[in-house]
Amino acid sequence: MRNGCETAGAITPSDIERLFPGWGVWVSDTGQWWAARLVNLSAAELRAGGWPFLRGLDSADLMGSVEEQERLLSSMDEQCRARRAEPARPQPGLVRKSARVFGGRVDQVREARHFVGEAVGDVPVRDEAVLLVSELSTNALVHTASGNGGKFEVTVCLGSRHVRVEVNDGGSVSGTPVARPLDVLAGDGRGLGLVELVADRWGYEGDEDGRTVFFELRW
Repeated sequence: MRNGCETAGAITPSDIERLFPGWGVWVSDTGQWWAARLVNLSAAELRAGGWPFLRGLDSADLMGSVEEQERLLSSMDEQCRARRAEPARPQPGLVRKSARVFGGRVDQVREARHFVGEAVGDVPVRDEAVLLVSELSTNALVHTASGNGGKFEVTVCLGSRHVRVEVNDGGSVSGTPVARPLDVLAGDGRGLGLVELVADRWGYEGDEDGRTVFFELRW
């Protein structure tokens, strides 16, 4: 991840954060602009159309989306807040499955991102999948035996309207994976806090001999 501005004129992530203090803003490795709320939304705000994160093609696009979100939530009345949520859609069937093993080195995180981007293809959540596998792969190298001369495996299960990505690591004696509060200003990755924020569902299984951490995205 990197903070900065290489496109869309002179507007920087810091400029948007100054205009909208409730958001943290950064630019991903794929050039997409991202914004995440610093405070979690309530269930009512989510039902009313609030988003915990936003993505833009450039700074102007993202700033417009943030402004629209601020206007939406500030104008919500009690009737809108009490609106019932739509029923969850059933999980579609599996279309194809791809897997690849990577060496336990930092440079392999980039290769894992490329692998997932190619595996999911042109789907609406491609950037989110690439972003989150980068976080899980980094997490495996930093917190498990994968980063100590080991390896990790990435599996992509692509459905017609969803994708599930799994990262199998070398295991850890430090305990179970925990999503810490998201620090959008962190320079060394945002870990499971970002996964929890972006993914429709995530979880893990395994023990000190090997674990699988997964996330799911739907569209």
